[in-house]
Amino acid sequence: MKPFHIPVVAIGPGSQPESEPVNYFEMPHDMHTYRPPVLPEPEEMAGRAEVKAVLEGILAGLVAGAGGVDLAGLAPEAVTLLGQVLGEGE
Repeated sequence: MKPFHIPVVAIGPGSQPESEPVNYFEMPHDMHTYRPPVLPEPEEMAGRAEVKAVLEGILAGLVAGAGGVDLAGLAPEAVTLLGQVLGEGE
């Protein structure tokens, strides 16, 4: 019978030749997802006919394909409420 040689490989730290470090792509840290606007409570909408009129004007403009709504005559609280109802967007 002929002798059969089995190569022995050392295992463990420092036993293998050093290779180049692996460079991974950095993963994104923040992910933006859609968050619907936080709508006011119904009692907060009471007495806000001017805001309702502006929202109806926006809807009518969207349906008609027109653009632009005049907010110049609204009180600052009404503009804030509109911003809350409409949320962020383009």
